[in-house]
Amino acid sequence: MFGFSAPATSTAASTTTSTGFAAGSLFSTAATTSAPSTTTQPSLTFGAAPATTASAPLSAATGLGTATTESSGTDATKLSLKGLLEKEGSVGSACSQLLAALTADTEISFADLSAITQKMTMDLAADERSFLNCLLELNAYDRQLWENMQRITDVESKLVTLEQKQDKMMYDISSINEEQKALDAVVTALEKDLGLPDWTDQNHSLPVDALAATPGDVKRQQLLHLLISVDSQIKEADSDLQEIIDQVSSLHKTKSAMSNTKKYTEDQVAQILKNQMETLIYIDKKTGELDAKVDEFKDVMDGRHATLSPP
Repeated sequence: MFGFSAPATSTAASTTTSTGFAAGSLFSTAATTSAPSTTTQPSLTFGAAPATTASAPLSAATGLGTATTESSGTDATKLSLKGLLEKEGSVGSACSQLLAALTADTEISFADLSAITQKMTMDLAADERSFLNCLLELNAYDRQLWENMQRITDVESKLVTLEQKQDKMMYDISSINEEQKALDAVVTALEKDLGLPDWTDQNHSLPVDALAATPGDVKRQQLLHLLISVDSQIKEADSDLQEIIDQVSSLHKTKSAMSNTKKYTEDQVAQILKNQMETLIYIDKKTGELDAKVDEFKDVMDGRHATLSPP
């Protein structure tokens, strides 16, 4: 696509290809003479011909004139790698514009091509480092997500186990309730058959056969009465305790309200005193300023009197 030209030498050999372009030697030495040797370095701008060129880049067999070559060289000279990089700020944009502007007749030096290649290599290395950093972050996130998934799986398994235990416990409770109801029904039927009164009724006593009663029966009857009496006392104590708790709660609320009111009043008094103190300080400051002005005015008046009074 591009024809490479090197600084001409005294032995430069050129060949004409099938398309009519003259391909010179890509790596050739600088021009040498019998005088002290001097080396001419090709410029770093695209399309600019080397300073010392002994052979024309185009062969006469192509039929293209010298004017066309000079015109294309002049247009290509306007494009420089440094200028495009400063304008675009990115080697990709600069190379895109440069490649779009280049034609088959445009020459490019090896130094310019090497600079472009190095710049693109550096950009590629920077992009590779950025990609690796992003890949490391992605791996870290993936590892964290995997650990969280394991934790969630463990919690889910424990939750399923707890639900199974809960279902089993609810089944056991329902079974116990059914058995309790059956026992209550049996006990109620037996009490009715025996003619026993309600055990919570204190006005009735267990029927004790005086002829067949034993000391144990009498003792059990006394214990039952004692149990009923203690139960009633516990209920009364519970109601009294609840009443005391309610009274203490109301007193605490009243005390808290009074404390808040007192604190609010104290804050108001402190704010009033603070405002009054600031007012007094302001008055004292203004009084000092007035005293200073009066003294100054007095000094001025004394000076005038001293001036106007005869000696």
